[in-house]
Amino acid sequence: MIDNIRVRLYKFRVFIPDNYYCISIKNKVTPHIDTLTDFSCYADIDTNHNYVGYKLKSYLKTSRGYTPYKILIQDIPFTNRRFCLLIDISLPKALYGHNLFEIHEDQLNEVIYAVYTLLLEFGIEISKEELLNTSRISRIDYCKNIIIQKPINELVALLRKFKKPRSRIYYRYDPSISFGTKKKRLNIYDKIAEVVTKADKDTEAITYKLARLLEVLQINYGTQVFRIEQRLYGKQTIERELKSILKSDDIVLKTLFSQKIASYLLNKHWSSLAYEEKFKAFLLGEQDLHTIITETAKLVRQQNKKNLNPFYALYMKLLAEKGEEAANRDMKLMRKATSIKMYKKELYELMNILPINDLRFTDYQTITNSIKNWDKFSLPIIPNNKY
Repeated sequence: MIDNIRVRLYKFRVFIPDNYYCISIKNKVTPHIDTLTDFSCYADIDTNHNYVGYKLKSYLKTSRGYTPYKILIQDIPFTNRRFCLLIDISLPKALYGHNLFEIHEDQLNEVIYAVYTLLLEFGIEISKEELLNTSRISRIDYCKNIIIQKPINELVALLRKFKKPRSRIYYRYDPSISFGTKKKRLNIYDKIAEVVTKADKDTEAITYKLARLLEVLQINYGTQVFRIEQRLYGKQTIERELKSILKSDDIVLKTLFSQKIASYLLNKHWSSLAYEEKFKAFLLGEQDLHTIITETAKLVRQQNKKNLNPFYALYMKLLAEKGEEAANRDMKLMRKATSIKMYKKELYELMNILPINDLRFTDYQTITNSIKNWDKFSLPIIPNNKY
């Protein structure tokens, strides 16, 4: 449901300052800070009225082998609350040691406690109540794992031809694709490949054992785990994305810990990218032009009592061969922009009556239904599993 969050906390106590180093002033010792009960300005801690940051030493890990992306103590002079703690952390990794398994809304208190104990291992005590009710959230990632039939790289290769409104396309690593901006991004990738690539080399580590299990599942059972996640960066972005279902005053961690919100956001951005009619048009366009014109035209006459406009066949072919952006550009060279919109509208209406026999379309329906219904993710059981 939720993977990474980035929050700012003001109630905390640093009881192992040696775990942190100053990123602003060379060789400056990390002070003992305790704002759990005292919000004094700490006048005896001199910073020459400049910002000072203290960061967790990168070699430190929890007993589960996990180091959060960021744990940063900030000393900001001339503010009401001089010290604050910025944490960017994966909630599933805090709970399980990895983020393959999803967390669910009935695990809220369990997750809060996991974050609390994780920070204790790094020498910081926080207020669980503040974390639960904080509105100072500057990043949140909603995610879903879905088991599909076709290899992930085939679906990603198809999605790389799609265009999402008001979004750029980013290529991270194979097989993956991202659509979005600096403020929000829809990521799609092979979760098994990611876990195996990032797994710890220590044979006793949780991620090492999980990677070996996933390799067995993929090699022997053909298991494919499709990962989709919507990342939101910045408080204003989060408020804007959720304004139709939440008031800004209600946006705190405990209300965002919701399967309903996760389903709403992922469905909104997934359907904006790959709605059913467009997905069908791409798949039909992979056929040779003669088949598209003859077979599809025949079905259209049977179902709709109309002849197939040859420009529809051409557009489908261009979609499959060049991708959505290039296809739109080429069509505009032959027809006005208003005509293109009309053709696309009529073409996608035709897609509703045309059958398609392709496992990628079956996988598309599985993904869409899983996001809408929020189906619970679980791995297949291996007989006599020794992992």
